[in-house]
Amino acid sequence: MIDFMYTGDYGLHCYTASDVLSAGPATKQYSAMEGSGEGSADDAQSENPTTITEELNSHGRVNSIADYYGIAALGALSTEKTRQVLETKWSAKDFCDYLRKSTGSTGDARLHNMLAEIAMQHIQEVVKNGFFDDTSVVRELSPYLMPKMWTPVDEAITNKHSADHEIEELEECLEDCESLLEKIASCRRPGCKGGKIDACRPSTLGYSKYYLSCTKCRSSYRP
Repeated sequence: MIDFMYTGDYGLHCYTASDVLSAGPATKQYSAMEGSGEGSADDAQSENPTTITEELNSHGRVNSIADYYGIAALGALSTEKTRQVLETKWSAKDFCDYLRKSTGSTGDARLHNMLAEIAMQHIQEVVKNGFFDDTSVVRELSPYLMPKMWTPVDEAITNKHSADHEIEELEECLEDCESLLEKIASCRRPGCKGGKIDACRPSTLGYSKYYLSCTKCRSSYRP
């Protein structure tokens, strides 16, 4: 906290358990973790994080303090540091462990939104690691997960509608070509003798996707 006030940054080696305890109710869950043997006050004061989960939990504690005291800049910094850990040291197991241990520790929407983004980027991995098995995690992140889960579905629906419309247009155009082919058996261009109308060919012009052509002079006939 003091480092951040003077430098705008913080190092995990400066972070102590007393910082967590002084933050009040917002970090009660983290304090309980330390009291349960997952990390004593002395350990927190003298040791740097040695695992990915510990590193994530340390940044999570900082975010809890920032959220409790309303320090937006510190909250944004801890969120970014958490993102960096997840992007450079990705582990689905550690990510899910971190989520289970940190649920309810902060109300920082930016952090929750970032965690939801990471979860969606690795959705298959986190599902295998029981991401949706913990109702507390799902309840906390669902407001941020649902829009992200709906986006690809919405895009797929839009793409399908677009493809269906294009297929309908092609079917209509091919029907028109077939109808024209029944009416025109040979080329009508003056000077073209013996030219027959060939099958439909794809067109590069916007107003007609297919056209008929003469096998001899290549004159085009469009529906």
